[in-house]
Amino acid sequence: MTQSAKEADLCSVVCICYNHSAFVEAHLRSVFQQEDENIEIVLLDDGSDDGSLEIINRVLKECPFEHKVIAQQNTGRVSLNCNRALESARGEFVVVISCDDILLPGSLSKKLEQMRADPALVFVASSRNYIVDPRGEIIDEGLLTPTHGKQITDPKVLLEIEYESLGSFYFQAGVFRMDVIVSVGKYDEDLIGDDIVLRTKIVQYLIENPNRSFDLIDQPSFGYRKHGDNLHGNSLRQIRTVVEWKNRFFPDRALPELAFRWMERFFRSSAKAGNTKALREALALDPQIEEHFDQYKKIGSTGLLRSLGIFRPS
Repeated sequence: MTQSAKEADLCSVVCICYNHSAFVEAHLRSVFQQEDENIEIVLLDDGSDDGSLEIINRVLKECPFEHKVIAQQNTGRVSLNCNRALESARGEFVVVISCDDILLPGSLSKKLEQMRADPALVFVASSRNYIVDPRGEIIDEGLLTPTHGKQITDPKVLLEIEYESLGSFYFQAGVFRMDVIVSVGKYDEDLIGDDIVLRTKIVQYLIENPNRSFDLIDQPSFGYRKHGDNLHGNSLRQIRTVVEWKNRFFPDRALPELAFRWMERFFRSSAKAGNTKALREALALDPQIEEHFDQYKKIGSTGLLRSLGIFRPS
């Protein structure tokens, strides 16, 4: 569908919420404070049961931008929820961010200026961001990606960094062209992974379209809020995400070395907790995991070997 003149410059900020009552007001106010005037907010609440929706509706009464709230029954499926929100977004440009994180002041204006000036740009994202605590205080200004400090213009190089590092830049708070996201099929709803999947598809698009470009800038864009319910704290989910992603996009390659290091931490924590169920689930995900597990047991400490020895795939 042809976009209207207003939509041609519009940036849709897509916010995804689930039980973020402690953080969603600060999140929304960080969007309100953005300098660009041509912004809309599309917020999807995935059936929160902690009062998040009531807070959202109250705070949005002060919103300086057009906005839409999608309130639905809980699905627990991040990719599906992102796609539903994207379907309601009207902008030529889109930013996706979780409602427990915050946009930093001025984080969108420079990116949007670049995107509007150069139609070849597919996205502008940051190679450095901040970590904030549950109160919103900055606790680390050095949330660096593997691309930080590097002048990368070749998407093939970017794809290799994506593979080796399990992520080349933070998708959150990057500004992307909506038509490119649509053309690559948006998020893959049959996979657990979300950002890593869409990011890989967009980099593949850049490889296939050498007339298009991207920019990774040093300016921090968002504050990643560290708290007890972060999805990244779910080790089994992270392993499953990486296995599914690797098998879809790099089917002829082994799992990255970094993935094996993640697994070893998971093996140790599972052994200490006596969590046979989680370990059996992990070992069943891919033959490479079981093979690495057997090798790891041979070099582990004596005590850990005894613990790990009780775990076998069912």
